[in-house]
Amino acid sequence: MKIISLPVLEDNYIHIMRDDVSASTVVVDPALADPVISALEDRGWQLTHILLTHHHGDHIGGVPGLISAFPECETYGFSDDQARLPPLTYPVSNGDELMIARTKFEVWHLPGHTTGHIGFVSSTAKIAFTGDVLFGMGCGRLFEGSPAQMFQSLSRFRSLPKDTKIYCTHEYTVTNGHFAKTVLPKNQKILDRLNQALKLRQDGHFTVPLTLDEELESNPFLLARDIETFTEYREKRNVFKMQV
Repeated sequence: MKIISLPVLEDNYIHIMRDDVSASTVVVDPALADPVISALEDRGWQLTHILLTHHHGDHIGGVPGLISAFPECETYGFSDDQARLPPLTYPVSNGDELMIARTKFEVWHLPGHTTGHIGFVSSTAKIAFTGDVLFGMGCGRLFEGSPAQMFQSLSRFRSLPKDTKIYCTHEYTVTNGHFAKTVLPKNQKILDRLNQALKLRQDGHFTVPLTLDEELESNPFLLARDIETFTEYREKRNVFKMQV
């Protein structure tokens, strides 16, 4: 099984998971169709599954084009949010277990960024597609959910193996790192991680996938041990401007 990430728009990633044995090809949160179609054609792959974490346009915009190009592929999204999602082949709910590309995923309802946000998590394969909930040294803005909901959603990741790879959908690590050092200036892990992220981006590399153990040590929203602290950090992050 392999995962490739396509950078699109200003800072989005579209993740493509491929299992050669089953010939399964899975795309997660396709903002656009054309880059996915080109990537699949270059590799001779047929799209079999689309996984959607939430309804925002930069996560579902490519679905109609992909369905048109690959009419047999199946689309998965949250059953309680179907009115805001493209037509789903398989509406899924919190706790559902899916076998996709020979990998068992559990559906996690992760409200906070939106009320209908979900993640696709495999504790056995040690990968998690987190959409806009967990970012590098950050978390998603609270458009619909409450701080308590996001705090609880993030806490669920503590149950996963520490070497789990986190595939979020935005390249925000550098900006988040600059913010993180303002609220936890004595955390050396944050400073080291920010320097690493800066070097990766300067060299044209991605900071995604993340690893959970790094996030547990350097993400202020995972380091916050109570809702009050989490809320304080989130409110400060909402107005944070990175100095250039």
